[in-house]
Amino acid sequence: MELKISEFDGLELLRFSNLKTSFPEHFHETYCVTLINSGWEMVKIGDTTVLSDKGFITITNPFEIHANPVFDSSHKNDFITLYLSKDVVSYFLKDENVNFSLQQPINPASQSAFLRIVDSVSNGNIDCLSTLLNQLLNSFQKQDVFELDHHPVFNNQWQELLELIDNSLQTKITLDDLAKFMGMNKFSLAKEFRLKHGLSPIHYVIMRKVFEMKKLIRKDTNLTHLAHQFHFADSAHFSKQFKRFVGLSPRAFKNQIF
Repeated sequence: MELKISEFDGLELLRFSNLKTSFPEHFHETYCVTLINSGWEMVKIGDTTVLSDKGFITITNPFEIHANPVFDSSHKNDFITLYLSKDVVSYFLKDENVNFSLQQPINPASQSAFLRIVDSVSNGNIDCLSTLLNQLLNSFQKQDVFELDHHPVFNNQWQELLELIDNSLQTKITLDDLAKFMGMNKFSLAKEFRLKHGLSPIHYVIMRKVFEMKKLIRKDTNLTHLAHQFHFADSAHFSKQFKRFVGLSPRAFKNQIF
């Protein structure tokens, strides 16, 4: 289930039950705060893999490249994830550069605040969200920025390339197109892009397309038209890529939106 709250820009809620899909390397522009109700969640960041079970909250920071392998598909799991924008976190913590520790032990106060936030968002009752978010965020352990800095490395030309991609999501983007823009051969581009941004160029493009499409899906969205709009080969290809990054098919995701 997902519900955007305009008063708290970037706050979203998504619940996963019996998830059997691994997530490839990706990043979010938001903080992803996940409460593990049952089962296990595995998060891989670089060479570090952290396994968390019931009794923990996990947090990935904005632009932190990570993957989520399935630990044991034979066991049922249940996760709830809050997506919080940098502006929301900065507002409550009075800090523009917050980096949370990945694994957060749950205490009764933080668990209560998290579940009450879920109830408030699910019921469209935002009156107490400010108090609850402040309580939850201030209960988390932070770490110094230099200890965990996964933000992409930019210079002007590479920044312009990312802007080109963001402005071209509704077109067909090829590796040859990106290499031509950078004045490089496609093999050198692919190598340099991964070094700078942690992902291959086409993997990055598909990820950006999927997350942009996710923002556009409403109860009445025609998914076939949306797939064509973003130049996926067909609905099946779109559905496969969407599920890789979101964990649900586009139709299942659409059906859970209030």
